[in-house]
Amino acid sequence: MEKLPNRPLLLDGATGTRLMAAGMPQGVCPEAWILDHPEVIREVQRGYADAGSEVLYAPTFGANPLRLAAFGLENQMERMNRELVSLAKEASVGKALIAGDLSQAGVLPEPFGELSYADLVSCYEAQAAALKEAGADLLVCETFTSLPDMRAALLGARKTGLPVMVSVSADETGRTIMGSEALACLIVAQSLGAAVFGLNCGEGPGKMLPVMKSLAPHAEIPLLAKPNAGIPVGKPPHYDLSPEEFTAGMENLLRAGVTVMGGCCGTDDRHIALLRRLMDRFDFPARKPPETELPAAMDEKIPVSDGQRACFLEKTFRFSPEITCGADLDDALIDAAEEPGDAALIRIASPEEARLFAQSAHLLHKPAAFLAENEEALAEALFLYPGRAVLDSRSRIGGERLAALAAEYGAVVC
Repeated sequence: MEKLPNRPLLLDGATGTRLMAAGMPQGVCPEAWILDHPEVIREVQRGYADAGSEVLYAPTFGANPLRLAAFGLENQMERMNRELVSLAKEASVGKALIAGDLSQAGVLPEPFGELSYADLVSCYEAQAAALKEAGADLLVCETFTSLPDMRAALLGARKTGLPVMVSVSADETGRTIMGSEALACLIVAQSLGAAVFGLNCGEGPGKMLPVMKSLAPHAEIPLLAKPNAGIPVGKPPHYDLSPEEFTAGMENLLRAGVTVMGGCCGTDDRHIALLRRLMDRFDFPARKPPETELPAAMDEKIPVSDGQRACFLEKTFRFSPEITCGADLDDALIDAAEEPGDAALIRIASPEEARLFAQSAHLLHKPAAFLAENEEALAEALFLYPGRAVLDSRSRIGGERLAALAAEYGAVVC
């Protein structure tokens, strides 16, 4: 994939709250409203560019086929993404890169919904392709609240070859509303080639700080922070952090290792202008600050994920007793939590078995290790598995192909 500039980057501020303040009513398709009122988004984004933003998010947050379908606009997806990116380019007047913005499709894939995981990935892939065709310089998958959904968006977006930034929305404990750990999301995102990972939205820089401190030692890619200006209060609501208070909190995030930052709900060009001044005077270290480095004992562990949680395996970890994808699969996956072994060894004999396992993978509370009979079975298992898997080197696949599949899906060969 293409690369982002290897230096700290200032993003833009809020879009949604600015549009609502400008008169966008509830219940409309935001992207359609923007195209009907192009002067509004031009003013908002021109203000961010003038304030010093180096990356503007194109207003394509919900312009994916599934969300547009709720308004009967799915057939307008390519045109809308093209015109929305064009508006952002006009506003930037060459001062900033344009990030094509993808967010949640708003539907649950199998086994909790009717949509297949492949169709969910295709939804994001279609929008990402449209954004690249429209001239976006990079892509951002933002405000995700579940690891499987975030992963689907990243799988679809990275096919463009553009750099992909990823951010999830989590509370101060580091969990999203769907129960995914931000640390697990980081582990999966960087293993799949994300250029940047971080958090956006939330209740302000202060609530984001403990999560960033927990992420920093494990981050192999730049960290992103794009918090709200506090919380909304009063009627009509306004956010409770002034630009000065917001910026003071952001300085703490810089000290915690963040190098890519901006603002989410409640922020405007005043917040971005102060962030520009902060970043211009901040003494960014040439390497990670000591407090963001892993202790030696943790540095020896293998970071994986079971699809919700982060897991750290010892280099000498053990597989559980082998689990086959038969009639008693659900019981075996539940029982695996009490079985010896650090990773559950799942034998996959065919793509059909891989899909059967994927339907029940949420019952497994250990990271999965795949022992595959053939390349097709393993490829399907890795595509569908929502976490970061282990591959058993005894799988009946040549070493080069096993390594290639591991690299494609961010897995670990042991």
